[in-house]
Amino acid sequence: MNEHVDETIDAYCLGILDADEAARVEEHLGACARCRALLQEARNTAGALLYAAPQVAPPPALKSKLLARIHILSAQAGERQPAQDSSPVARIRQLLGQLLDSSASAGGDSAIALLKRLTKASDAQIWDVGGTNDAPAAFARLVGTPHGKSAVLVTAGLAGLPPDRAYQIWLLRDGTPLPNLVFRVDQRGRARQVVRVPGSLDRFDAIAVTPEPAGGSPAPTGPIVLMGTLAA
Repeated sequence: MNEHVDETIDAYCLGILDADEAARVEEHLGACARCRALLQEARNTAGALLYAAPQVAPPPALKSKLLARIHILSAQAGERQPAQDSSPVARIRQLLGQLLDSSASAGGDSAIALLKRLTKASDAQIWDVGGTNDAPAAFARLVGTPHGKSAVLVTAGLAGLPPDRAYQIWLLRDGTPLPNLVFRVDQRGRARQVVRVPGSLDRFDAIAVTPEPAGGSPAPTGPIVLMGTLAA
């Protein structure tokens, strides 16, 4: 490069210099009014050429090549992004984090302690328990292991009940409901409860929740508001 940047000013204007060359030109431009004037002339010429150039149809293969390149770049970008872990343990950790941030949920610390242990269990699972037509806004998750003797039921969206009523959990085997614990929910219909399982979860086909008298019932008397299968 000579004292001025005459030979590279056009390339700089078009943005085709490498980083080092562009840096040298920019350093020179800061101190040279003559070359700044040349740069402005180059920009004016480039702008005029933009409108003077005839419209030319691109080659037929160009679109497919561009799309293929975009696909490659997108795939590479996806590889650089951490994959979303949808494993049961990852979902349990996410659920645990939500519960720790929401201390208003009804239920004791024993449920949190069991969830923490389940994040280390290789066979941990989450069973989705959906609301029925009698409680369409309700939903729950049962967290445990197929061979476990205890699990955690986390609910949301259940309606509040009067003092003489509570929700009761039922474990079903061959269509027969086995009574389990009763629980209450907070103002947002949330609760977290440890469910004690006779034998192990894999002995049962489904879990259900009904509103019952506060002391519980030997058999369901209220409508089923939550129901989910326990298929492995």
